[in-house]
Amino acid sequence: MVRFTIQNGDRVQRALSRIGEDFNAKVLYDVHRAAANVVKKELEKVTPEANNDKKSRNKLSRNVMVSRSTVSRTGAFLGFSKRGFYAVFLERGTKPRTTSGNSGKYKKKANRGSMSPKPFVQITYRASLPTVVNYISSNYAKIVNRSLKKIK
Repeated sequence: MVRFTIQNGDRVQRALSRIGEDFNAKVLYDVHRAAANVVKKELEKVTPEANNDKKSRNKLSRNVMVSRSTVSRTGAFLGFSKRGFYAVFLERGTKPRTTSGNSGKYKKKANRGSMSPKPFVQITYRASLPTVVNYISSNYAKIVNRSLKKIK
């Protein structure tokens, strides 16, 4: 569990209690999105890039995205777009692929290889936690004010 204190948190808490629940959800979403953007920047830095001729839009670091959570009204999802589907293979690896050797093109049993896991997402999440806590604790009032200005 992570615990941190927010400077002038009591003033912010009083202001949030005065506004309605919909506005409160919007403010909390903006806070979560700000935290996710901090992690996004860190993840873009450490995402592995192969030395290949892929177009820049297909590179994994260009496909890190922050979107609204489907589970919670106030949550933000940090992940990869559809173009970055192969991030799962890099993060978790694959099991060994073998042919059955019974029929068709492959008469012999053959090993087609596997990918060993090279985790970078979970490591980045854990490493960026102190940065996120510092950012939110020092900029909480700014984020709330910016969110409230959008609502008006």
